[in-house]
Amino acid sequence: MNSSDTPVERVMHSLGTVWAWYLAAVSLFKESRLKFSEKAVELARVQYKPFRAFDYDSRDLYQRILPGLFPDITWTEEATNDLIQGTCSAKVHAEASLMGLASARIQVCSAGLCSQSHLSETPVGISKKCCRLCWLLKEHLNAEYPDLNLVLPGTHGIFYPWIPPPGISETILKSLRDELVNVIRTVIKTSLTVSDSRQSSGVDSDLDGSENSTGRVTGGKERFQRWKEGKDVKQHTR
Repeated sequence: MNSSDTPVERVMHSLGTVWAWYLAAVSLFKESRLKFSEKAVELARVQYKPFRAFDYDSRDLYQRILPGLFPDITWTEEATNDLIQGTCSAKVHAEASLMGLASARIQVCSAGLCSQSHLSETPVGISKKCCRLCWLLKEHLNAEYPDLNLVLPGTHGIFYPWIPPPGISETILKSLRDELVNVIRTVIKTSLTVSDSRQSSGVDSDLDGSENSTGRVTGGKERFQRWKEGKDVKQHTR
């Protein structure tokens, strides 16, 4: 959409975006009737039980575990409880469940219990780009099962509350955990770097910093603290 578009063009562009998934489904259905009418189609229904929140020990989290992972941040019981509350919206994403099903099938076929697929790729059919965790799961599954070769339409890079599908190996789960921890550490490091640059800037600097009673420029740790408590960024739910 361009700034020079007329109002009608903007409306039609927006409608095209809304209808895109429907038009794609209709087009694929028409093509399938012509090209795949004689091919076998395998349908599977996967149903997961509702997620039940884990019984966290908030005191142990904010006194020992979180400070050990992120020592540059001061954790409080209130902020930790907010994080725990955020896990209640976690879900098994549709594309993650499809990838889990595909990886389970290839394990069964590798054991000789079913016929191997001869497809060079395993496309995961979803109507939009996936979250960052689903993308990372795809990368790890492809590395662990080279014949799987999962294909996703792309990622928007946002992290959502997320539950891994059943059957994912402990090795992959630990790798996903480590990557999440590294992302948060990068955010902390970036925030502290911004804080240090503000502190070394002169009084005429246009950086948005504020002096506290000790003369130190705030903004790094405080900004991440607000982010941690959900006050400085938009909370994404799915």
